[in-house]
Amino acid sequence: MKSIFQKENTISSFQTAPNISHDNVLQRKAKKMLIGLKSKQFEVEADIEKFGSQKVLCGGGRYNGLVEGIGGPKISGVGFALGLERLLNALEAEEIDLNEDNGIDIYVAPMSEKEESYSLGLTQSLRLSGFNVEMDYMNRKLQNNFKQADKLNAKFIIILGEDEVNTNILTIKNNKTKEEFKVSTDDVIEFFDNNIEEEHHE
Repeated sequence: MKSIFQKENTISSFQTAPNISHDNVLQRKAKKMLIGLKSKQFEVEADIEKFGSQKVLCGGGRYNGLVEGIGGPKISGVGFALGLERLLNALEAEEIDLNEDNGIDIYVAPMSEKEESYSLGLTQSLRLSGFNVEMDYMNRKLQNNFKQADKLNAKFIIILGEDEVNTNILTIKNNKTKEEFKVSTDDVIEFFDNNIEEEHHE
């Protein structure tokens, strides 16, 4: 740690020098430190005409001797830097809206606290299968769960009561058409694969 502090002190001494940009000092020092190091570097550039020369969004790489060069052990170092403001400008230029809300795929509504453990397992399985799933953790009444599903713009609702848990036959409601289905847990992934894919293409 001593050598790191020494290097920081060396950089700090430039801050009081007249007409010297602190950023430029850091850039020159970093370049000097990387000279002779075996390194692999990369840059991610935006292919946007409006950006001109300011098109690099991200850069970084692997530096085999960097840690040792600042007083650490002889191991490789990996790092990158991302220009957040430039990235936001790129998204705006390409008219990409990250705030667009397409809702969730499935909302799981247990009828009581007795079904919560079952609901958690089902929710996890569906998420691992690639679906966007939320469930009720607040023991809401069924009508309030319907309202919450609407608020989340859920495509389907799974209603879990005692019968569903005992038989492994799920009650599934299409939140758009209000049509209900009875689906075995063995077939539920295939059911949602088919029906949610159709929803996405409408």
